[in-house]
Amino acid sequence: MQDTDVTGQNTRQELALTRVYSGYRLALAVLLPALYWGATGQRLVGSHHGGLFLATALAYLVATALIGAQLARRPQPLPPWQLTGHLLLDLLALLLMAHASGGVQSGLPLLLVVSVATGAILLHRRLALLIAALASLGLLASTLQLLSAGHLDNDHLLTTGLLGALCFAAALVMRRLADRIGSAQQLAMAHAADARRLLELNQHIVRRMRTGVVVLDATDSLRLINQSARELLHVQGEAAEVIPRLLGPGLERWRQQPGWQPGPFRSHEAGPELLLRYTSLAEQQDGDTLVFVEDFGQFNQRAQQLKLASLGRLTASIAHEIRNPLGAVSHAAQLLQESPALAPEEMRLAAIIQRHSRRMDGIIESVLRLSRRQPPAMRPLQLDHWLAEVCADFRQSHPEAQLRLVGDPDCFVRADPDQLQQVLTNLLDNAVRHSAQATGRPGARLQIRRDRLTGLWALEVSNEGPGIAEADVERIFEPFYTTENKGSGLGLYLARELCEINQARLNYLRRPEGCTFRISFAHVDRAPLVDSRIQEEA
Repeated sequence: MQDTDVTGQNTRQELALTRVYSGYRLALAVLLPALYWGATGQRLVGSHHGGLFLATALAYLVATALIGAQLARRPQPLPPWQLTGHLLLDLLALLLMAHASGGVQSGLPLLLVVSVATGAILLHRRLALLIAALASLGLLASTLQLLSAGHLDNDHLLTTGLLGALCFAAALVMRRLADRIGSAQQLAMAHAADARRLLELNQHIVRRMRTGVVVLDATDSLRLINQSARELLHVQGEAAEVIPRLLGPGLERWRQQPGWQPGPFRSHEAGPELLLRYTSLAEQQDGDTLVFVEDFGQFNQRAQQLKLASLGRLTASIAHEIRNPLGAVSHAAQLLQESPALAPEEMRLAAIIQRHSRRMDGIIESVLRLSRRQPPAMRPLQLDHWLAEVCADFRQSHPEAQLRLVGDPDCFVRADPDQLQQVLTNLLDNAVRHSAQATGRPGARLQIRRDRLTGLWALEVSNEGPGIAEADVERIFEPFYTTENKGSGLGLYLARELCEINQARLNYLRRPEGCTFRISFAHVDRAPLVDSRIQEEA
C-alpha cells in the first residue's frame, strides 16, 4: 500500500513537470518566430541564416503544439524513450536556430541548459549525461563550422567550452537534487502512510468503542462524535445542534470548577443512566474538550454482583433467626384459632397475626431468593415467540387476564429466560390487577419496539390503571417501598435488579393514560459483564 502511494505520487509529479516543461517549450516556440518577424532593424535571431531559422522555428512550433495536445489528454507520463526523443528534438531545434543566429554570440545556446536540466530531472543518470553530451557536442560542432566560415573568432571557443561544462554541471547537479528530493519524498510519503494508518486505526477504535466519545471545541461546537455516543445520548438527526444543548451546561460548570464531574443523568425518558467525564485536550481548559459518555448501567451491574454477594452472606446468617420464631408465632396463632372458647374479637386478632406472619415470611423468602440469585445464563431469545409462550403460561394461572401482544416479529435479544420471565410475570401481575381495579377488565398490553437510531429492541408492558402519582415515581424501584397494604415493596425492585444483571433497563414511562413499563435490551452480541470472583462469593 505504501509503495503504491509513493509510486502514484511520483507519477503525478512527473506528469505535472512534463506538462510544465511542455508549456515552457510551446511559449518558446511562439516567442522565437515573433522575435524574428517583429524585428524592424537589426534582427536579434536568425541574423546569419534567416531561412534556416524561420523553417526550423515553424517546424518546432508545430511539433511542440502537437506534443502539448498529446500531453493534455494523457493520464500517464511519457515513457523514457519518448521523453528522450522530445528532448533530442529540442536540442536539434535549438542548435539549428542558434547556428542560424550566429552561434554562441546570439545567447540562444543558453536555452540548451534548460532542456538538459529537465532531462536530468525526468530521466535517469545515464540518459541525462547523454543529453548533456549531445548538447555540448552539437554546440561545439556549430561553433567550429561558424569559426571556419569566419563568422566567429577563436575567443568564442572558450565560451563554447564553458557552455558545454555548464550543461554537464546542470545535468549532474539537477540529477543529484532530484535524487535527494526523491529520497526525501519517499521518506515523507512513508511517514504520511504511517500517520494515515494510525489515524485510520484510531478512528476504527473510536467508532467501535462501547464508551461514547464527543469532542467539542472552545465555542462548544461539535468536532467529533462516535456511534456509541449517538446511541447512548439518543441523538437523531443533526448532532451538531443536539450535542451542545445536552452537554453545554455541564461543560460550562466544569470549566468554572475543574474538579467537578456531573452525576448520572438520562438524555431522554427511557434512556440509560449516563455518566459524563470531561477532559481537556490542551493544558488550559479553553481549548478542545473530550467528553466520555459511559453507560452507568455497567457500573450498576458490577455493584449489583457485589450487593448480591453481601446480601447473601447477611441473609444466610439471620434468616433462621427470624423464621424460627416467626414460625412459632404463626403456629401459636393457628392453635388459638382452633380453640372453641375463643371469642370473635380474639379470632380476628389471631387472623391478623397469621396474615402478617405470612407477609413477613414472604418478604424473607423474596430476600433469600434475591441473595441466592445465580449469575444470569444469558442466551439469544426470539422475543416474539418467547413472549407468546410466557403469555400462554400466565393465562393458565390467570384465566381472566386479557393479554394482547403486538409489535415487530423476528426480534432477537440476549437474556436469561428464567429471570426475564420472573420480571415479566411481576409486571403482568401488577398490570392485570391495576387494570381490573380501574376498569373492571383485567388485562395488559405487551408491545415490542425497535429503536430507529440504535436498532435495539425494547418491550413495553402497559395497563389501563390510574398510573403512578408524580410524588411516587422516583421511589417505585426502592426496596420495601409500596403504596399497598398487602404488598412487600420488593416486586419492582427485584424486577429492576434482574434486568440490570441481564444488561437490560427497566423504566417507568409517564403517559397521559394508563401505566407503562419498558424493558430496554442490550445488543444481542454484547457479552455479559460478570466478575468470576463475585460469582464465587455469591
